[in-house]
Amino acid sequence: MGTLEIAKTASLSNATMAKPHSHDYYELYFLTEGNREVFLDNKMFSVKENSLVVIPPFSLHKTEGGTFTRINVNIHPDRLSEQQRKFLDGCAKTPAMELNERYRDTILRLLNEGAEIQTMYTLDETRDEYLSAVVKLLFLYLSLEHNPTLPAYGEERCKYVSSEMLKIIHYLNEHYNQPVTLKELCERFFLSKASLCKKFKSYMDCSVMDYILELRLRNAQKMLQTSDKPIADIAIACGFSSVNYFRNTFKKVLGISPLKYRKEQKPFTV
Repeated sequence: MGTLEIAKTASLSNATMAKPHSHDYYELYFLTEGNREVFLDNKMFSVKENSLVVIPPFSLHKTEGGTFTRINVNIHPDRLSEQQRKFLDGCAKTPAMELNERYRDTILRLLNEGAEIQTMYTLDETRDEYLSAVVKLLFLYLSLEHNPTLPAYGEERCKYVSSEMLKIIHYLNEHYNQPVTLKELCERFFLSKASLCKKFKSYMDCSVMDYILELRLRNAQKMLQTSDKPIADIAIACGFSSVNYFRNTFKKVLGISPLKYRKEQKPFTV
C-alpha cells in the first residue's frame, strides 16, 4: 500500500523550502497557525491560518514565510476511493481555500488526533486502521460545506517571487516538453543570460535547466504510473531528445530505470 500519514510540524523561525519538489501522493497542507506563501506548479498563493492547500501527485511545490504550525495529510491515490480522488482533483483546480467556519474546529480536532495516532502507534496495521478512519471523517467534513477559495497571485507581484519570474515559470510549465533554451528565454523575456540565471537561482534555488529537467522527470513518472504508453513515447512526450537519454537521466536522478519504476508502482488514474 502507498503512503498514509498525518504529520504535525511547528517552526519558530522563518522557514523556506530549498527548492520545489514533488511526490506520488496527495498532500493536504493544513496551515493552522501563521502565514505562508505556497508555490504550486506555476502559481503563488498567500495562505493564512485555518486554510488548506490541496497538492496533487507529481505537482512541483515549495513554501516560504515566517513562523507557522501545519498538519499534513499525505495519502497515496491507491488509498482512496474513486469518489475521494475525484473530490481532491476537483479541489486541486482551485487548490488553496479557507476552512469553512462551521466545521473548522471539528476538522482541526480530527487533524490533531490523527497526528497523535501517527506518533502513538508503531504497528503499521493498527496505525493505518485508525488513520484511515480519521481520513474518512476528514473527507466527510470537507465535503459538507463550501470552503472559500484563496486567489492565486498569477502574474501579480507577491512577496517571494516576482511577476517576471512567475511569467517565466508559467512558460516553462507550459513548454517543458519542447526544446527550451536559455537563449530563447532571454529573448522572450528581455533578460541577459547572467540576469536570468541569477534571478531564477535566487527564487527557485536551482538553475533554469535543472527546473526543466525536474518538470520532465515529474511528468514522466506520472505517465509511467498512470498510462501504458511505451517508454519511447513517454520520453518524447516529456521533452527528452532520445529514449536512451531519457533512460540514463531517469536512472541517474531517481536511482531506478523507467521500466523498473513502472513495474514497482501500482497503477492509478488521475
